Amino acid sequence: ALLAAAVVLVLTAVWTVTVAAPYQAQWSPVARDSAPDYAGIEAAAKAREFIADTNPYLSTSEVDKLVALFLQASREHGVELELLLSVSAAESHFRADVVSSRGCIGIMQIKPSTARALGVNPDYLYQAPINIDTGARYLKQLLDRYGDETLAVAAYNAGPSRVRGRVPAIRETKAYVARVARHREVLRK
Repeated sequence: ALLAAAVVLVLTAVWTVTVAAPYQAQWSPVARDSAPDYAGIEAAAKAREFIADTNPYLSTSEVDKLVALFLQASREHGVELELLLSVSAAESHFRADVVSSRGCIGIMQIKPSTARALGVNPDYLYQAPINIDTGARYLKQLLDRYGDETLAVAAYNAGPSRVRGRVPAIRETKAYVARVARHREVLRK
């Protein structure tokens, strides 16, 4: 009986080290005194629904990847998730392959010159993770520069040189700012 108990103990230890340990490092349980992040879960669910509704041609897998990328960029650069999603919906309807007539590329419609100024090779803007990260960094710079979300959104569309204390009197930019605001309203509901 003692030998059997020792064998079970050794086998359990071997199994724990070889099979369970790698998963425990990846899937560590939530501490008992910390509550689940319900706000984060709700934000991810809203983002998922918004992206899927905005572009119904995206697969479930593509939508899930985009949600993860937008959540990461939002946290990393300190830009509200709803703002990132609203700008992206207004720019490209979450299409990574779109190029505007002015040469803006991808989901966040980044100009190659803007990408270079941010230290990003424009050839990589077709990749969603790089495009979303670059767009979030640029939007954060504009938010910091103007201290006003509406002016930052206007500058994202028209360019910072055209925004001097107010939304420029450019029909396309005024329509763009209104479109982004409508998307934000949808996300706030």
